[in-house]
Amino acid sequence: MSFETQEISCGKCTVDVHHHFFAKESLPAFKRMIPNAEKAVKNNPEMHAFIDAMPTIEERAKLTVSEMNKSNVDEVLLMSFTGDIETVYTAHKMYPTKFTGLIPFIDPRIDSPEVLEEYKEKGAVAIKFYPGSWGAAFDFNDERVFPYLKKCLELELTPMIHFGVMKGGFGNLDQWPANPLELRPWLQHPDLQEQKYIIAHFGAGYLREIFLMAYSHLEQLLVDTSGSNDWINWSPFNNLTQVFEKTIIALTPQHILFGTDSGRLTMRHDVTLRQKGILEDLVTRKIITDEDRWDILGNNTKRLLFSD
Repeated sequence: MSFETQEISCGKCTVDVHHHFFAKESLPAFKRMIPNAEKAVKNNPEMHAFIDAMPTIEERAKLTVSEMNKSNVDEVLLMSFTGDIETVYTAHKMYPTKFTGLIPFIDPRIDSPEVLEEYKEKGAVAIKFYPGSWGAAFDFNDERVFPYLKKCLELELTPMIHFGVMKGGFGNLDQWPANPLELRPWLQHPDLQEQKYIIAHFGAGYLREIFLMAYSHLEQLLVDTSGSNDWINWSPFNNLTQVFEKTIIALTPQHILFGTDSGRLTMRHDVTLRQKGILEDLVTRKIITDEDRWDILGNNTKRLLFSD
């Protein structure tokens, strides 16, 4: 690989695959991504205060490492705003053994597929797509998405896609929950049969649809566990433990990646504590093995994103 990386290890390590990283230097990219950002901030005193107090890259990187240690998280993959690769690249160079890979957002309405080559050179191991925020421009199954997925496959970058409900950021009347079934043309495309896809937040309300696709396309699909997962309140699932159990049956433990969805909070200790507790319970009840537990917490991510 073209950036500082560590030898692939399959042991007892915890890797956060879904961790938003931004700093004071991210504001230009933030305004580029959200055209009405200044107006929205002006009308939101809480957000205005948050932005005014935003740390520098160096300050946030140092704090993140400290918070990682408190949660016993060994590595974090830094996720950046569209056009903010320099922020996460700078943090990665400061702590290459802690921030071992980057996951930049890409917005097909703004970015060309060629920008992925720069991202790869600077340490990207996956690319984040957020089709629900694209408004009426196009959906994820639109043919205009193909060049981005083809470039991802060429560069060995794994697409990570946020389907389902959207809670973060500013209100936008154009936003609508994207359905993971929009993966159909790409899962069936003859030129993309080797591509794998990470679906964030257990599908954020569309877990059943993921299970339906996995029945015939399991080898191409993975989910991450990140976030509060409060979409469960509007689902048939009783709780997050049941979500883990059903996903383990349908996808196997080797298709599940641990993540926190940290962002405004430097490290979401509540997510880490809760999910590690659930996994401990599943091991105790012999639903998974201890090896499965560590696959979910880190080894699956290492094998998927850092194997040559």
